[in-house]
Amino acid sequence: MAFDRTNEHNAMLDTDEFAVDAVFSRSGLTVAVIFDDDYQDPMGIEASGPMAQGKASDFTGVIHGDTLTISSVVYKITNTQPDGNGWITLRLRKTT
Repeated sequence: MAFDRTNEHNAMLDTDEFAVDAVFSRSGLTVAVIFDDDYQDPMGIEASGPMAQGKASDFTGVIHGDTLTISSVVYKITNTQPDGNGWITLRLRKTT
């Protein structure tokens, strides 16, 4: 059974707090996401690529290869991970 997480999602996606605006190529709409850029530890042992998280309803029909533009940087969506509770994680790769 899925729980209604609308209030929690809206609070996390406040662009005055945690979130940033992103333009989703499939819809052309500006949506709020929580964005994490590349991470690599100083020793080069651990790393993760950029990712964005947001409301699944903002990404209806998302497929690999769609893009998100965040702060004028275009990222290709390489993986989608919906959680079944209205939230989605998008793995990204910066386009060149």
